[in-house]
Amino acid sequence: GKGIADSAPFANFRWDPKVPGPKADLNEAKRLVALAKTEGWDGKIRLLSANTPEGQTWGEAVASQLEAAGMVVDRQFSQDTNAVVSKVLVQRDYDLTTWAYGLLDESDNNYNQLNGTFANGGRYGFSSPEILAGIDGLRLADTDAKRTEAYKKISEAWIAGVPAHVMVNYDQTIASTQKLNGLVRTGHSIVLFDKAWMEK
Repeated sequence: GKGIADSAPFANFRWDPKVPGPKADLNEAKRLVALAKTEGWDGKIRLLSANTPEGQTWGEAVASQLEAAGMVVDRQFSQDTNAVVSKVLVQRDYDLTTWAYGLLDESDNNYNQLNGTFANGGRYGFSSPEILAGIDGLRLADTDAKRTEAYKKISEAWIAGVPAHVMVNYDQTIASTQKLNGLVRTGHSIVLFDKAWMEK
């Protein structure tokens, strides 16, 4: 119940560029599915999601939308999260998957994650000169205005290329005492505690 529904890649983000995400259009989706079928596609799609309660819920929500557009969905919801990650990133054996993409308010960490995702052919198989230019702008950004402009370019390329369809975002934060030092936040919402220490 804490998610904010929005299809923009960086909605409600610290440097939100206010680029609107794509709007749902069931009639257009039906038209495109029908067109693909006339060109030889059988209308079947494999949907991969983890067997957690959240994965099952997400999977069913996405499956119902695909079926409403005229697709036949093969629900593959029996594997745990580690197996789903392996299927996507190692085996690359999936058609569509439900996925979480953790970005933080620290732009340097987001540069590393976005670059690792879209450079060199793309972690998920998608890249474009436009999205890479936006990511490079993020690397060079030294003001909030430049960061917002970089996220604008990334958003525009993301929406044009659709490497993923964003459905919802969640606010993230770390609450700790000021006596805690040495905590390192990295990409993918990972926090490193190996050099953490507490003041007396």
